[in-house]
Amino acid sequence: MKMKPLMYGYLRLDVASDHVAACEAQIQRFAEYEGFDLAMIFHERIHGATALTALIAELRRSQSHHVVVPSMEHLIRPGMSRQAVEARLWCEANAGVHAAAHAGNRIGVFVGAPYPDRECPATVTQPPHPPGQMDEIHLAATTTAVSTAQRHVRHTLSRWLLIELIAPAERIVTELVTEAVGATGTADPHRKWSEVTDLNQLTVRVRRTDQHLVVEVWDARQVGPHLLCDLPFSDQVLRLAQRCGRFSPEQGGLATWCELGIPAQTIERLRVTE
Repeated sequence: MKMKPLMYGYLRLDVASDHVAACEAQIQRFAEYEGFDLAMIFHERIHGATALTALIAELRRSQSHHVVVPSMEHLIRPGMSRQAVEARLWCEANAGVHAAAHAGNRIGVFVGAPYPDRECPATVTQPPHPPGQMDEIHLAATTTAVSTAQRHVRHTLSRWLLIELIAPAERIVTELVTEAVGATGTADPHRKWSEVTDLNQLTVRVRRTDQHLVVEVWDARQVGPHLLCDLPFSDQVLRLAQRCGRFSPEQGGLATWCELGIPAQTIERLRVTE
């Protein structure tokens, strides 16, 4: 039986006020719905930082990369912005933050609305290519490609100051690379050097425009009509993505992609800092 990834909750008692139980239930529902194993919820006292420090220590001990808060307001501390707290979680524990319910931060899900159905994101053949930043990495199609792709996404988005998108982008690239390796690669991560030349390759590409982030995985599959129609996206990925699809690049193979929206407050923050 496959183990669920660990997740830790965090909430500020002064922000939750008289709704601590409701905030805890919100965190629990989010973790269950998204397929996480909620280990525990840390309660931060007014003007304190003890729980945050303990959370970081526990994240490092357990090697978990996921924190969930009722809303992003719970990350704001006196004298420290939400972005600073997120950056600390990322730098000290390599962890991304999920917001259980917040219109500006829970990508694709709005406060008080049910989670979208599977058909909700518009599925198109090929993503647009407006000017913007781009970074990519070429990998052998083995199981080790998954963890390497995760690190590439985390490093790239951290460098681009898109801390809010690290967790969903990592979830997406994990699924896309796993599917590509399963179709074109080998499950043996310890192949002999003499066998490496026989491996297929795949490319993980991350592109950023002013308002969107696109994660693409290119592999060596020969494209048939069924591959372009039978999209591999899980419900979890489709809840995160605004759009997704597949296309056949001119040089051959198959490219699978998902597009995330960059939250409005992140766009404004980047505009101020640039």
